Amino acid sequence: MKPTILLTVGLLGAGLLVSCDKAKDSGAEKSKTEAADSTPAAPKTPKEKAEALLGSLLTTFEKTATALESATDKASAEAAAGKIKEAGEELKKLIPEMEVSKKELSAEENEEMKKLSEEKVMPVMQRFMAASQKLESNPEVAAVLMPALMEFQQAMTPKEEVVAPE
Repeated sequence: MKPTILLTVGLLGAGLLVSCDKAKDSGAEKSKTEAADSTPAAPKTPKEKAEALLGSLLTTFEKTATALESATDKASAEAAAGKIKEAGEELKKLIPEMEVSKKELSAEENEEMKKLSEEKVMPVMQRFMAASQKLESNPEVAAVLMPALMEFQQAMTPKEEVVAPE
């Protein structure tokens, strides 16, 4: 499968997943700042939890986009593949939490989060697409990255129905 197709399908899936989730702009930014400065306080409300999860998701997507952009030859592609696999492992933890969080939000909160998350994901999607187009011109790099990208895509798909705790 061509890298562009794989990434497009994966990112559309991610966009849908994120659009069903969360995050208020200030909360997402706060999560990034807190993560950089110190250990963030535990979220108090379902919406705060959703905001924190969106921040984590965006950070994971940004790391993946940066890794893709850095892959210019076989050696850098191997390093990038490792980072993409790490991001996939992060997603395996985040996605189930996001599914639970989504169920804890009101319909109005879910709609707010959908709009914000779509807005936040677009710049990262553009980076993914630009990097994937470059991969098409370098089959050696693409061959190294494809297994990691496929794992990343699979990590975005929830494996089972998650039930919110009562």
